[in-house]
Amino acid sequence: MDKIASAAAELEKAQPQELENLRRQLWGESSGDSDPSLFKKRLASHLQSLGYWEAHQVEILAQAQMLKQSVEEYARGLETSLGEEEFKKELDKSGVFVEHPRLGKAEITRVDGNRVVRAAHAPTQLSILFLDESVSRDSRHLRQFLSRQFFDAGSGRKDGKRGRNSIMVWSRMGQAAEALFYEKPRPSQGAWWKHYWHATYKSPARSDFLFGGILGTLQGVLAWGLSGLKLWLWGAPLVLAPILFTAGFGFFVGTFISTYRNWTYRGHWAIRAIKLAGIGVIFSYLLIAFMSGWGALRSPGEHLRIGSNVGVNIPGKAAWAEIARIGEKHNQFREPLPFNIKRSAVVHQFFYHINWIFRIAHLMGLPGGLALFIAGVPFGLWLSYLYAKKKGYPEAEEIRQRPKILARRFRDGMRRLVRPVKIAV
Repeated sequence: MDKIASAAAELEKAQPQELENLRRQLWGESSGDSDPSLFKKRLASHLQSLGYWEAHQVEILAQAQMLKQSVEEYARGLETSLGEEEFKKELDKSGVFVEHPRLGKAEITRVDGNRVVRAAHAPTQLSILFLDESVSRDSRHLRQFLSRQFFDAGSGRKDGKRGRNSIMVWSRMGQAAEALFYEKPRPSQGAWWKHYWHATYKSPARSDFLFGGILGTLQGVLAWGLSGLKLWLWGAPLVLAPILFTAGFGFFVGTFISTYRNWTYRGHWAIRAIKLAGIGVIFSYLLIAFMSGWGALRSPGEHLRIGSNVGVNIPGKAAWAEIARIGEKHNQFREPLPFNIKRSAVVHQFFYHINWIFRIAHLMGLPGGLALFIAGVPFGLWLSYLYAKKKGYPEAEEIRQRPKILARRFRDGMRRLVRPVKIAV
């Protein structure tokens, strides 16, 4: 703590070159805030976070150790009663964790296949990971784990923020030997973008290529079937290009499904909507171009169709993804399928393709395509409500209240728009 106080005192007297050296030492940047005063504020914030950790680490680690011991004791009893193999299945299927009303939650997880404990410390919102010699400090998986704590952890935080600063507690011979503090970088820092990439990208495994092949084939067959229906109804020629494009797009998304979901499902709901809309616009314009030629895009009607398609697709995707989202939140789809294919991805894609069929039918101009597409939104939410209610999950009430909440927000927004303006006389 003396070192922190000393650093804060010297901060006001620091020269530009000294600030640059501090920047490189702390965040690995060669350049950053051009205004020295802005950098001083940023560094002061870092010292404040680090100073709090330095001042309270004994108390924080003692409470985290209590959580760790609780989950380890629970895990040992569960493994004794279930047996080693069944315990592994339970760990993959539902997770092994304990919760404390004041201290937070601790869970058994894996880093490079080694069992470790992660504690989410409620009083400080810190993510504390307990590690030993079985895990390499240079592990890519550990680096990814840390990055995901910065961006994806803390979805249930009471303060509405997302992500957690992290502590890595390294043990030797069963005793805690070192505790390292990691603060989430800011978007203005190069380290933020590195961590964002590590938290988002996942190299596809053989099971991902298999899943991509299945998904691409499925979308190609469905597109072929809808094209065949169009041929049967109107005698329109069966064009191969849009079918191959759809299959290729499905293969790409399926192969990189973890990366795709990490990116599209992260952030505020408005940011997620913009991401999905961007992907939807690209896909829709390319499909129309492959189906009818680039000249078709000169027609205002095609732009209107694409705009309405993208507009309905955003709530449609969200509605049909609710069952998979709720199930994942409650650890329902963790157990892998044969060939190590992720069960959660299969469940998600199953419901996703219901909305997808309505969407493609509309883009292809099939009769009633837009009406079915729109009707699918409340129907998907209704199915999600039934699923959550059957399981006894609290999301059932949230889904039931959603139309009222949206209606109230719309009404309040309209009132603000038409509110009379008082003019002083």
